[in-house]
Amino acid sequence: MQEYNTRIDAFEQELKISSKNDRWYVIVRVITILCFIVFGFFFSRTIRYEFLFLSLSCLLIFFIVMRFHKRILHRIDLLSILLQINKNELNVLNGEKNRYDNGSEFNIPGHSFSFDLDFFGEASLYQYLNRCGTYPGRHFFATYLCDPLSSEQIVESQLAIKELAAKVNFRQDVLAFGIKSEDSKKSYSQLVNWLHQKSLFSSRVANIIIWISPIFLILSFFIYLSFDVTIFWKICSSIFIFNLFYFSTFAKKIQLDLSHFETAVNQLEQYRSIFQKIESENFESKLLKQLQGKLVDGTYKASTAISQLSSYIDSLHTMLNLPIAVLLNGIFLFHVRKYLDLLNWKQSSNANFVGAFEVIGRMEALNSLANFSFNNPAYVFSEINDRKIIRFHDLGHPLISEKVRVTNSIDFDRQRFMILSGSNMSGKSTFLRTLGVNFILARIGAPVCASHASIHPMDVWVSMRLADSLAENESYFFAEVKRLKEIVTATQMGNCFILLDEILRGTNSDDKQNGTIEVIKKLMSNHVIGALATHDIEVCQMTEDYGSVLFNKCFEVDILEDNLYFDYRLRDGICKNRSASFLMKKMEII
Repeated sequence: MQEYNTRIDAFEQELKISSKNDRWYVIVRVITILCFIVFGFFFSRTIRYEFLFLSLSCLLIFFIVMRFHKRILHRIDLLSILLQINKNELNVLNGEKNRYDNGSEFNIPGHSFSFDLDFFGEASLYQYLNRCGTYPGRHFFATYLCDPLSSEQIVESQLAIKELAAKVNFRQDVLAFGIKSEDSKKSYSQLVNWLHQKSLFSSRVANIIIWISPIFLILSFFIYLSFDVTIFWKICSSIFIFNLFYFSTFAKKIQLDLSHFETAVNQLEQYRSIFQKIESENFESKLLKQLQGKLVDGTYKASTAISQLSSYIDSLHTMLNLPIAVLLNGIFLFHVRKYLDLLNWKQSSNANFVGAFEVIGRMEALNSLANFSFNNPAYVFSEINDRKIIRFHDLGHPLISEKVRVTNSIDFDRQRFMILSGSNMSGKSTFLRTLGVNFILARIGAPVCASHASIHPMDVWVSMRLADSLAENESYFFAEVKRLKEIVTATQMGNCFILLDEILRGTNSDDKQNGTIEVIKKLMSNHVIGALATHDIEVCQMTEDYGSVLFNKCFEVDILEDNLYFDYRLRDGICKNRSASFLMKKMEII
């Protein structure tokens, strides 16, 4: 927290100085443009060339000052964003909501775990972790959370996250540039689609015309000026008209390609800044060096390539100014030339450039997890084992405030499957989500909310949140059976970590009890690791016959001074106390 306060003070001080400089640049720009006008007026009256020289000098100074002023304005924008970034971190540490996207667009109800574990949406894990400023970052981070990594990849990810956690300046600069880009799914998709589209246009003839035609026009014009030969003026005029006609054959093609770059110039400029940050940073971990290597390959640099692209698009946008378009294309075929440069750029840079956006996405995903690690120095990185062991000590849910968080330890070693009992509101569902969230965090190389962790990477399947589907004419019970079918099928394909919460709630108690017992037997035959929460004592008693595989844990509720008391402590054995009848009597329902 002290780090963020220090940074806020520094940025506020720099912003104050930059704002003062901004005002001075405005004053200088006004003075130089006024001097340009005054000296120009004196020149028009006196035809004294010293006034012309002074007028043009003022104009030159104006453009130089404007260039430096633009840098100051860019820095002011960046400082304002950096201030908001650090204030947001303080707010999050104080228990307030994170300001960044909650990832609701990435929510998939049928996913094996993300929907059940509240990975996306309001107050979700994604929203808590997300520190991505660009759409490719947000999209890749959602994918990164849900896709499994191999043991080797997990270790590489851990090293990268540890390294990035210490690089606060780098992480926040990348985030600030991303926020400043103000990109969107639409604008990003337009750019990527354009990169993937193959150009059917052959530029061989056009490359000849764009050189020969302007040369002949300029030569004809100078010959006419030098010798006053009328025929050369006619030649010059004819070439000018030809150039405009030739440009008109390209106008629709240019406009079509520009439609993919509606707000691209600012976005490309910020992407370039992100590329430059990654290219120039000194990395030690293997994964970060690999990502950096995708941006710098021999003479190729992603930042240089995107600068060229931005320059071409910026130049082509001037075509929308009709007088300028007529003048530049009538003489130089300027926009045809820039369009051909754009097509050549696309052909030479396309293969590398599409992969460069993936680098932004992966870097922002790693930055988000590194920020999570930096904000929670007590969290630990999981050990990775190859013995199908899952072990957490002092495990807590990262979204629950440390002030009220209760931690528990769990070990899936000798016995692989836990039957978890407890009354309503005792904490069963929260503990299952705690298990699932931390296992997924460990599986992507992120730190976990525990004092010690060890996992064997495997697929995760959860059944906790199902609903009727009117669109598919599907009852709750049928939806649950379909989900269990998916889970059983998955366990037959390979190692799985399973979390089930009160399954078969859509049928009668006897059917539910028998069905639950049979599901557990089926899962045991497939050698799964996991947990099932239940209220049925008969299900808990399965450990008497399957003690080598099953074990009981519970959350108890105590009645103290005519009030329910939940300590949320995980205990051995089967839950003995019940809260439903007591609560209904207390509320005078029964």
